[in-house]
Amino acid sequence: MGRPGISQQEVFEAADSLFQEGQSISVNAVRDRLGAGSYSTIGAHLANWREENDAKKLPDVPEPPPAVITAVRQLWSVAWHEAQARLKVERDAFEAATRQMDQERKDMVAEITSLEDSGRKHEAEILRLTDQLTEGQRAAKLLEEEKIRLSTDVARLTERIKGLESLAAEHKEQLDKLVERIPKITGESSTSAAADDHAKPSPDRRPLHPKTSVPAGS
Repeated sequence: MGRPGISQQEVFEAADSLFQEGQSISVNAVRDRLGAGSYSTIGAHLANWREENDAKKLPDVPEPPPAVITAVRQLWSVAWHEAQARLKVERDAFEAATRQMDQERKDMVAEITSLEDSGRKHEAEILRLTDQLTEGQRAAKLLEEEKIRLSTDVARLTERIKGLESLAAEHKEQLDKLVERIPKITGESSTSAAADDHAKPSPDRRPLHPKTSVPAGS
């Protein structure tokens, strides 16, 4: 049963009002217009309203006169040709745009391919430079090790040189002392030799009074 207070007449009046206003006629629209009511009750009354209002539809329109039909056909022909012309223009523009898009797509594919090739070349170059860097780092490490070894050798040789210089200085000092003593030694040797020569008899010296041998029996 419908909600008390909502009658079929109220539903019909609400539906007529909506119809005259050109609005959509539905259960929700009628209920909003009434402000209350059961959906089932309004739906049943609205179904009855639709059955009764089928006769309110527009009457059948008579066939137009031949002149009107001819004018309409002419208008339709003009409109159709204009539409075809516009359609052709739009079709041509669409085909041109399609061709342009295809060309752009081909250009993009070619560019992508070129970029990929360039990327592969760059990757190969990066690998080559990385190898060179690794080799350079290895060479730098070897050079650093050689530098350390040479530094050690230089330090050892420097110490050796200092020792040799010290030894040479000692030898020079001893040599200088010997050189200083040479004149003294030479003088002493000369004096001693002269004394020895004076003490020895000269082979050419003869006695001043040679002994005279006396004959036996004198």
